[in-house]
Amino acid sequence: MGSGFKDFQVGEVLGSADVDNYLMKQSVMSFASAAARNAAITSPEEGMCAYLRDVDALTVYTGAAWVVAAYLGDAQSYTPQWTAVTSNPSLGNGAVVGRYKQYGKSVQVYARLTTGSTSGYGSGGYRLSLPTTPGTPSTVIDHRIHAQYFDSSAGVYYPGHCQVSDLGYVNLQYFGVSGSNVRILNADNAGPFTWATGDIIYVFGMYEVA
Repeated sequence: MGSGFKDFQVGEVLGSADVDNYLMKQSVMSFASAAARNAAITSPEEGMCAYLRDVDALTVYTGAAWVVAAYLGDAQSYTPQWTAVTSNPSLGNGAVVGRYKQYGKSVQVYARLTTGSTSGYGSGGYRLSLPTTPGTPSTVIDHRIHAQYFDSSAGVYYPGHCQVSDLGYVNLQYFGVSGSNVRILNADNAGPFTWATGDIIYVFGMYEVA
């Protein structure tokens, strides 16, 4: 791997090993894509850096894999998938959008799902897919992100949150009242309200990949 830093002296011979270790292996290389990077660097060493022009991302080799240190361009788009524990809902003529940015092992995500007149609501707890697979709860301290639900007919927003699953989705949940206690309940076809055209699910926050 690159040898760190060397203060070259006047008249000192610059050998091929010095060029490789102090210059080439410590440069920030630029490639058209991850595929181009992997084709050019077949035996990467820990600490190498490479910029990917197609996604405007700075990547670093950890010794085991290339990881994104930062996305420097716009957020990336993805299409969240709406599913449920028992029977899946159907989006119909509704709309769903998602965007995300990854910073090292942290992923910032935004998603919005709006139901339409032909949407179906399935049964069982609702889920919404994430753009990248989260780490397991044991490695990332069982993390959560935020959710919000809009009942368009009543004009009311309901707060909630999401339990992040290492299977690649979030379990959508909301805050409900039982007696004098506030509980966390699974969002489904009957909660936090009866779903109809124009209702919205928002998901936003940051989670960690493995």
